[in-house]
Amino acid sequence: MSVLRYSTLETPQGTVWFAASDEGLKFLLLRYFNDRRVIQELRKARGAKLVRDDRALRPFAGQLRRYFEGHRVPFDVELDLSTGTPFQQAVWKAVRKVPYGTLVPYKQVAREVGNVLAARAVGNALGANPIPIVVPCHRVIRIDGALGGFTGGIRWKKKLIELELGQKGLEFTEGS
Repeated sequence: MSVLRYSTLETPQGTVWFAASDEGLKFLLLRYFNDRRVIQELRKARGAKLVRDDRALRPFAGQLRRYFEGHRVPFDVELDLSTGTPFQQAVWKAVRKVPYGTLVPYKQVAREVGNVLAARAVGNALGANPIPIVVPCHRVIRIDGALGGFTGGIRWKKKLIELELGQKGLEFTEGS
């Protein structure tokens, strides 16, 4: 049986939960879940034994802490993106190239993965992103400037963009 090690970090926006397999960081949960609900989410990695292991995940927790302090952090941890389809993995890889503090439209990511008409599919792939922030899907917005959706909730997306752009009270429109 494989082991999924998890830990938490308190941030100004709330508690962040993250977990790693032997291959690398596998999940990062941003929603305002209670402990029980997070454990249910992590158990979606079927066949894995869940073990709280703050020590093993300390290097990533430090990078994440620096990110929330407003530093540009090159997340250099190994990733386990095995939960994604080949298309989703291609989208996640493309989005990892979007620089800190930069916003790009879904259509640009679709172009990057080879199908300019796949903007909606890109949005769906980003909705399945198991490691937001590290795979910075919050940096992808609608072509009209609206924020679009976000797995962690639109408030998290807004806060992450504000953090990176150094803005408070960012105006936004909900939508896809």
